[in-house]
Amino acid sequence: MLLDEAYPCVRLGSSGDWEDSSRWRLAEVLASRCDGLLLLTATPHDGFDPHFDSLVELLEPSLEDGRSGLRAERYRQHVVRWRKKLIKDHETGETLFRTRQVIPQAVVFHPGPGAS
Repeated sequence: MLLDEAYPCVRLGSSGDWEDSSRWRLAEVLASRCDGLLLLTATPHDGFDPHFDSLVELLEPSLEDGRSGLRAERYRQHVVRWRKKLIKDHETGETLFRTRQVIPQAVVFHPGPGAS
């Protein structure tokens, strides 16, 4: 089974709306009825661990710890998760992504003619 654009299939729990809850339930049913599951998305993960955990749980339910989290000791055997700051050049050890420089800029709004 292949789920393209799988990012909205996360389990949102009590904070999710009905549509999001049905996406999770559909993904869970499909995952339980197929021999293999491939989740694809070009959208980056939102950084919220329970959302990521719920997608991993679709792939391997035995990784869930019973409290909507993942069993860390088993999870690490199946998933490699990289963050930009951890990706380094093998030869030099330097990070491959530059640190973002954020420089706030003041924005002044001037209403045009006829604006009140």
